Amino acid sequence: MARTTNAWRLAAALALMVLTAPHAAAQSTDRPFAGRTDTQILEDMRAKSNDPKAVPQLDAMIGHMLAPGMVTTDWNTRATDVIAALSALKGGLAGNLLVTQVGQLTISRLDGEPFPAEILAGYSTLEVRSSAGAPVNQRLLSKLAPGFWIEVAVSWRRNGNALCNTGVAEVRFHTQRPAAQWTSDEATNVAIMMGFYDRMATHEVCEAYTAVDSGFVAFSYLPDGTRISSSDAGPQKVVPARELAALVKRAR
Repeated sequence: MARTTNAWRLAAALALMVLTAPHAAAQSTDRPFAGRTDTQILEDMRAKSNDPKAVPQLDAMIGHMLAPGMVTTDWNTRATDVIAALSALKGGLAGNLLVTQVGQLTISRLDGEPFPAEILAGYSTLEVRSSAGAPVNQRLLSKLAPGFWIEVAVSWRRNGNALCNTGVAEVRFHTQRPAAQWTSDEATNVAIMMGFYDRMATHEVCEAYTAVDSGFVAFSYLPDGTRISSSDAGPQKVVPARELAALVKRAR
């Protein structure tokens, strides 16, 4: 993915499993998109993401992620105000990132500003979701596999001190090879991820942060306080934004 950070990280973990599954080691070598434009490629993958055979599996995965637990009182008011906490640090909100290494690297910007294009210089970008004019409060950049990254921009609203998503503004894939050079297996994998993100975008999930020594831990809830622990992720370390390029370089 929550629809703020945690569920998006789980979505990235799902994508990682898809891209590195045993069948990926023996991928097909055909290039079904050779000579096609990005618009044509997106139309093909969108059709794949809505394949009747894939939809039940995607819905089942999302159902598992959003399985409701107990209703918790004061979950949103006793949470740490992560925006205020980061804003109080040297460099402020724009000068600090949240970083997690659950499976692969995920970097979060809670100021909503774009990631500099030069950190993935030489990569091709395929934009699969764009909501022109939609507010962006948070951006996440996740490594899915070698040479394969995803960037997600989301909007959120405050619920006490918690942050609840209100929409997915953008989804982009950054890859070493352009989409026209992807194999059939790679295209199918991306289509699965597209379908997953499209469906997650219809669910509102909130994150309540708790401060720990080096950063934060976020717990996921539905807006009424129902726990959805399957959408929790690992600790998020605070890292100065000036280290962004070095973080990505090490991971590439």
